[in-house]
Amino acid sequence: MTGEKNTVTSAPPCAIVIFGATGDLTARKLLPALYNLTHDGLLSKSTVVIGFARRPK
Repeated sequence: MTGEKNTVTSAPPCAIVIFGATGDLTARKLLPALYNLTHDGLLSKSTVVIGFARRPK
């Protein structure tokens, strides 16, 4: 590397739709990943997460 800096900016506002929101994959993988992205400042504060499921949790 020649001293280049990598800059990461937050994503533009968007809507994230999760189908199967009460499922195991969502709980184990998707929600922790979304939390980490938010914690690191990589998701816009205007981002909306919408979950759909066939069964209640």
